[in-house]
Amino acid sequence: MNNRFSRRDFLKLTSLIPLGLTANPLLRLANPGNLYHAEKKNILIIVFDAFSAYNISMHGYKRETAPNITRLAERALVYHNHFAGGNFTTPGTASLLTGVLPWTHRAFNPGGQVSDSFIAHNLFSAFKNHYRISYSHNTWVNILLNQFRNEIDELIPRENLLLGSNKFIHKLFRKDDDVVSVSWNRLANVSAEGYAYSLFLSHINEYIQDKKTDGLKSLFPRGIPNAGSIDSDDTFLLEQAVDYIKSRLTAIPQPFFGYFHFLPPHDPYRSTSEFTGVFQNDGFTPIDKPMDIFYTRVNQGLEKKRTEYDEFILYCDKEFGRLFEYLDSSGI
Repeated sequence: MNNRFSRRDFLKLTSLIPLGLTANPLLRLANPGNLYHAEKKNILIIVFDAFSAYNISMHGYKRETAPNITRLAERALVYHNHFAGGNFTTPGTASLLTGVLPWTHRAFNPGGQVSDSFIAHNLFSAFKNHYRISYSHNTWVNILLNQFRNEIDELIPRENLLLGSNKFIHKLFRKDDDVVSVSWNRLANVSAEGYAYSLFLSHINEYIQDKKTDGLKSLFPRGIPNAGSIDSDDTFLLEQAVDYIKSRLTAIPQPFFGYFHFLPPHDPYRSTSEFTGVFQNDGFTPIDKPMDIFYTRVNQGLEKKRTEYDEFILYCDKEFGRLFEYLDSSGI
């Protein structure tokens, strides 16, 4: 009889861990570490924020938006009936990291936190025998990650992978990052309406930011991807994040458990010049949906936004494919 513990067996077992996290007696009887004691595996969770399965070709979408993910799916377990724990960052991510629904973890307000009982009882705490590393572009995700800080060996500071000129603000007020980001944005960034709270600081900040990103503007026709509001200077490159993660996963001890939560394809939808316009006039016709009887306003720019979103997914898919190829070839 063949008792070899395969990768597929391991994936099936780890998919049960969030359920086990909610059952203290069972968790004490069967430590998750015992599930893979014979051959410990590296575990890597990659999340792309606001990524809709309805817009992925492998799930029947008529545009080829994710060729690399489709290729990977041929050798992976694919879930067809998974639903997020909420319709925005805080509850959805908290459910991913705790394995319970929002009314149990209690993080259902924008920028909220989980209840104290989950601070030491989450996905990171289930892998104490692994080197645990995490990063996110998303401020609200970082609020949760900071709650779990004692269960994470390496929490990469958010500002490390941002291009903006306000990194010192994030470092000085790390515990209030979401509030200070909004405050700095209103003070120092000229809004779409053409004004900021500070007359002089806003122009100085704009000049510094333009100098730092001048060489990138031609690569992103709609603007450089942004991790804050549309007027924020919290810009970033997904390529930079992928390269940094590659270097860290090579350097850290193994086995490792990594949770990396990247912001694309969350709006604003700013794909690279390589993918901008690839779906323009492609004859795509979305599924006709019945109009709600109480809905009177039709978004005239919906199709344009849909196309920009699909092009942004292509950007995510390319970088995900690059990361996967590296990990696969390096044996990590």
